[in-house]
Amino acid sequence: MGLEGRELAHWEHVSRRLRLVFRDDGTLLPFEGFDRLRPLDLQAMAEAHPGQRLDWVLECQGGSTNSYQVMKQADTLMLPFLLSWQELAGTLEGMGYAMTAEQWRRTAAHDLARTTHDSSLSNLAFAGALARLDPAASLRFFKAAMKPEHDPSSASSVAEGPHLGAYGGAFLVLQHHYLGLHLERDGLMLDPAPPPGLTPVRFGLDCRFGRFALAWTGSALRLCADPANRAPVRVSHSGGVQALAPGASLLVAPGGAAGPWREASPAFPAGRRRPGRGDEGGRRAAGRARPLRRRGAAPGRSRPARRAPGSPSARG
Repeated sequence: MGLEGRELAHWEHVSRRLRLVFRDDGTLLPFEGFDRLRPLDLQAMAEAHPGQRLDWVLECQGGSTNSYQVMKQADTLMLPFLLSWQELAGTLEGMGYAMTAEQWRRTAAHDLARTTHDSSLSNLAFAGALARLDPAASLRFFKAAMKPEHDPSSASSVAEGPHLGAYGGAFLVLQHHYLGLHLERDGLMLDPAPPPGLTPVRFGLDCRFGRFALAWTGSALRLCADPANRAPVRVSHSGGVQALAPGASLLVAPGGAAGPWREASPAFPAGRRRPGRGDEGGRRAAGRARPLRRRGAAPGRSRPARRAPGSPSARG
């Protein structure tokens, strides 16, 4: 992209001074003043105006959604949808904040009660964001996104079926959130969190490290490297870090170590995982998201974490 060091330093400076807004109970708000807007009974509005978009109904009544605590689609929960929990915790720490898992659950409940889902991508965004916070709810949203509306009376109906963006979002939820496959600078990371009831899934992946097949069997995740791959690829997971040779396979259980198919490599011996990688399981067990330093952040530059309202400690 041709970005120079001075520009990168400027955006690093800006990112560390962004401000988040919380309610007194620690709920993350979309923006300052959102909690001072007028509440609205979405269920009553849906019953009174079935199949109609809320913003259009309010405009016909001389009002506007800008006056109410209403969201068309996922807002603050786009953060855990787009970022892994490790990346999100590190980003928040760089800004001087820390949030617990309970605060994220409270934020999710707050947003769900105020979201109209008028966007066809809203269900998928919630499916990804809730994958580790509420797996059962996550799967319900995922299934709902895969069933397009054909009701001609609905203003949000998708007459021709799910559009390409919805299919792309569904694949992202499967790959990143449920099967936990992430591309890193130096290899791949596996951190699966499939919701109960997820049926077997299999798909192929082409990336700069080669060609791979990823399959969820219903109880474990298997990653297979194509025999034509040029070199082994570094794979980090809850059981350690190793090299996956061309033609080899790796089996990983959700939240557990790799199975007996794991092959130790002299270059990347199996052992303890790297700090901050594949660490989500431990943090979930502790019931909080521990902040991690963002990659590339200069030592000693981060500020002490600000205590968000409702947080029991300065660090989540």
